[in-house]
Amino acid sequence: MALPFIAGLALGALGVIAYKNRDTLKQKSENIFKEAKQKGEILKKDIETKISKTKERFEKKEVVEKPKTTKRTYTKKAKAEDGVSK
Repeated sequence: MALPFIAGLALGALGVIAYKNRDTLKQKSENIFKEAKQKGEILKKDIETKISKTKERFEKKEVVEKPKTTKRTYTKKAKAEDGVSK
């Protein structure tokens, strides 16, 4: 029955602690944001290089058309009238 009150007290205590340590939390979050931004830029450069490499490969690749082959047609053999097949 008292569970919501205990949960509210715990959340309130966490809010007070976070308010007291807001400067350190702000610095840590800025550091994390900078690291994520750097990793994103590195990833972007890698993707751009891979895209340019694949474009170059497709431009260098010569298109070779295969000669069209005629489709084989099959015909049924006529059955012998005496019932014996050859």
